[in-house]
Amino acid sequence: MTWTYKQSTGQIMLNNKAIGTGYSGIGQGKNNPILQSFRNLGPIPQGRYKIGPLYHSHKTGPFVMNLIPINHNALGRSSFEIHDDNPTHNVSNGCIILSRDLRLRIGMDKDKILEVVK
Repeated sequence: MTWTYKQSTGQIMLNNKAIGTGYSGIGQGKNNPILQSFRNLGPIPQGRYKIGPLYHSHKTGPFVMNLIPINHNALGRSSFEIHDDNPTHNVSNGCIILSRDLRLRIGMDKDKILEVVK
């Protein structure tokens, strides 16, 4: 069982079943796989990530999870999280932005691997 995030649509899936939608990236980089290598613009790069435990961040809010690349360097990018949105929906510099309910579901799930695909 694996979590999957689709860069091009923002769709989050568990075992190939869609459970919700978010986004990654900002401006022209939002949900745009072509710009995945651009820091502070494009979506989280493709690859596998370990999902860290839930915690509260003073910067990005409650129910945050770190995403740690597995066997890749995330195209030289770093500091990826799954976290909350803001009212203008422009808070992602590459992090995955999901609703509180989705973040809690992922955080409480026993599967701690996320596959980011195009």
